[in-house]
Amino acid sequence: MKKIILLFFYLLCMQTLDAQFNIVGHLAASNNMANNFNAFQTKYNAENAADLKGNLGNMDWCMGYGVEANYRIMGLSSALSRNYFHSSTSAKFNNGAKRIIDFDYKLTTVLIGAGFDTGEQSEMRIEVGMVHSVSDLYSYVKFPSGELDYHAGGASHQSTHTNIGVAARVAYFKNLSSRWFLFSSIQYTRINANNIDVAPALEYMDTRVTHTYFGLSANLGLGCNILLND
Repeated sequence: MKKIILLFFYLLCMQTLDAQFNIVGHLAASNNMANNFNAFQTKYNAENAADLKGNLGNMDWCMGYGVEANYRIMGLSSALSRNYFHSSTSAKFNNGAKRIIDFDYKLTTVLIGAGFDTGEQSEMRIEVGMVHSVSDLYSYVKFPSGELDYHAGGASHQSTHTNIGVAARVAYFKNLSSRWFLFSSIQYTRINANNIDVAPALEYMDTRVTHTYFGLSANLGLGCNILLND
């Protein structure tokens, strides 16, 4: 029995020598398919049409960046990432003032899954996991003087909301050298925030904009394997 245990630890140590522990930095673009902003946009532009020089746009797309630590040993992989997404739109009034709306999402994601080589210099991972979200929603008026008013116009709002969700992704790693690699991934993230009993929302007439986020993000970056034995 003792020999079996020693053999097991020996094999585990041998596999650990081939393990990968990576640090990755990446840029990201995301399409937020939560469409509750569209009704607000339509209503706001219609109600303020006589005073608007430029209409309020949509907020379907978010841009951002992230950092990640991921690990692979044999066919098992895991990752811990922190991502930041931002989306903004504005409407311009005839008097030079602007209605500005900002969304900020800070997402912490834990993933686990399987990794496999797709060639001598590349690999792919398929992973699922959980997401912790802290999001901010701001709607305010900026006057020509530069002053910001968070109470004007019947559509002003500021709130922060914490929530959890799920995620799944496919990631691809392409070696540039023995240490450096290109990183790319497509990730689906879903975070609901439609519970009217607890979720804050921007309300305007019969429309309601919540912190809901779900959609696909495309990520591209550069990584480094810090476990490499020189």
